[in-house]
Amino acid sequence: LTLREMAEKKLAMKKKGYSTTEATETALRLFESVYGERRAMASITRREVAEWIFLLQQRPRQPEKKHRALGLREMVEAYKDRPDVQRIAGKSVNGHVSHLNSIWTWARQRGYVERSLDNPFSEQRVEEVAPEADEGFTSAQLQAIFRLPVFTAGERPKGGRGEAAFWLPLLLLTYGTRP
Repeated sequence: LTLREMAEKKLAMKKKGYSTTEATETALRLFESVYGERRAMASITRREVAEWIFLLQQRPRQPEKKHRALGLREMVEAYKDRPDVQRIAGKSVNGHVSHLNSIWTWARQRGYVERSLDNPFSEQRVEEVAPEADEGFTSAQLQAIFRLPVFTAGERPKGGRGEAAFWLPLLLLTYGTRP
C-alpha cells in the first residue's frame, strides 16, 4: 500500500476537516514530488525522510507564481542561488512530517503496515526558531494614537462602533498587544 492510499483511507474514516485534509494533501504532494506516487510504504526509509526534510528546509516560503507547479527538488534547485528568498519555517516542516507520521501510525495500528517496520517519519523534527520579540509601540506611535480625536475631543466615529473606538486601544495596550 502507498502513503496516499493510507491517507485517503484515514481521512475518509476519520472525517477530518478541510484544513487537515488540505495540510495532509500538501505534505503528500511534497513527498510524492520527490519519491513518486506509487511508492510502497514499506520501502520508505528514514534516510529518504531525512533527505526530504532537508529539501523542505530549503523550500521558498513564497515561491514565484511560475515556480509553484514545480516539484520540491526542482523548486529547491530553482532557488538555490537566491539567499534573499525566505525559506519555510521549522514549524511548517515539522507540520508536514507530522501529517505523514500520523498516516504511518494510523496504518500500523490497523494492520496495514507490519508492526515490525520502523516508522521512518517518527522522531524526525527540525529546530523551530522562535520569532524575535517585538519591541512594542514607540513613544511616537503612542502619542499619535492618543492625539486622535477619539481621545482628545471625545468623538465617536460610526466606523469605530461608539465607545469601542475609545476602549479597544486601551484594552489592547493593557493586555500587551503589539503593533
